[in-house]
Amino acid sequence: PANDYYSTTINTYDSLGDSLPMTVTFAPSSSTSGSWNVYYKINGTAAQRQALSSTTPDITFNSEGQITSGISQTLTDVPAYVSPAPGTLPDGASEPLSVALNLNNVTQYAATSAATAFTQNGYSTGTLTSFTVDKGGRISGLFSNGQTKYLYQVALANFISPTGLVSEGNSLYSQSYSSGQPAVGVANSGNFGYITDSALEQSNVNISSEFTNMIIAQNAYVANSKVLTTENSVLRALETAIP
Repeated sequence: PANDYYSTTINTYDSLGDSLPMTVTFAPSSSTSGSWNVYYKINGTAAQRQALSSTTPDITFNSEGQITSGISQTLTDVPAYVSPAPGTLPDGASEPLSVALNLNNVTQYAATSAATAFTQNGYSTGTLTSFTVDKGGRISGLFSNGQTKYLYQVALANFISPTGLVSEGNSLYSQSYSSGQPAVGVANSGNFGYITDSALEQSNVNISSEFTNMIIAQNAYVANSKVLTTENSVLRALETAIP
């Protein structure tokens, strides 16, 4: 029917991450069956359509309900139509703002009409909420706006003689003449190991060997104690024998 209108709202974003709600309205065209006009409002104000005539339908469908024309829609000169002030975007964002739409998935079937925004690739400003480290040492930040961004790369170093490194305390080591020059690279490549995120290294002590060493040390302590006890007894005997 000519008075059937269907609308959906999509959030668009300017260069500063400010959200500008865009309402897309589909209205039947009176000129051709299976054709529709599309109207846009950004931030409550009508937005200019690029190279579209008011007498020509914006989108048309074939007899199978597939869209045949008007798949790509571009809105230009948006700053002149965005409130609060003509010609400017809120907070001084970059101009002009251009919005491109792809209506390729829009169909016309014998069903209850509805218009739903499926995807959009803009996003608002966000703050870093957490981060992850993969096996290759790449650190990615997770932001409050749902975006993930690569931030840093962890470097690893191999030494000819790791035992020659000088302990600086707090699990820190420095290069020395004995350790040789470092070979720097990235994790999970070449001769470098990989990084495990959010993992606590277990003890690398050989419990069996250390337990055996403890028994040996304990036996040595007992033997030395007996030597001292015997020596003490001899000294007391000498003291008693001397008048």
